[in-house]
Formats: sequence, structure tokens, C-alpha cells
Amino acid sequence: MTQQEIDQLFNANVLEIDKLNTASGSMIIALIQGIESNGPAYIRLSGAVNEGHRVNYEHISGDASLVSRVGGSLGLIITDNSIETRHA
Repeated sequence: MTQQEIDQLFNANVLEIDKLNTASGSMIIALIQGIESNGPAYIRLSGAVNEGHRVNYEHISGDASLVSRVGGSLGLIITDNSIETRHA
């Protein structure tokens, strides 16, 4: 990915994260940081519901297994195309 593509992806992901419940958004940020700290790997977020706890994702590049490995260590519920935070 070019730096311009990475920047566009980052900006689009921020818009989705901003829709989520504050605590859920923070957990998704931690997931993205954890994925990126293990090498160049990127996901695209979509379909976040305002004040919600769930967002869809698409693997863009890098090691796809990082989503479930890092997400699992954070206690997130990961499916093939969605990420959900635990909430009461």
C-alpha cells in the first residue's frame, strides 16, 4: 500500500470508530494498533452503528490471522467479517 492509501484507510477507519460507543471505539483502536505493531497489516472498518459495540471489517493486507489473535487477546469477539466488544 502507498502512504496515500494508508492515510485514506486511516481516515475512513477513524470515521467508523467515531460512531461507536466510546469504550468500544477505544478497544477497536487497540486492536488496530496491535495489528500494525506486528508488521504492515491493515483492515478496513465499515457498518458501525452509532453508540454501538460492533463494526464490520475487511482484511486489506498483511497477516490476516493477526485480527483474531490480537482481537482474542483483547477479549473481542471476532467473526469472519465483524468485530464486537463485550458489553453489559
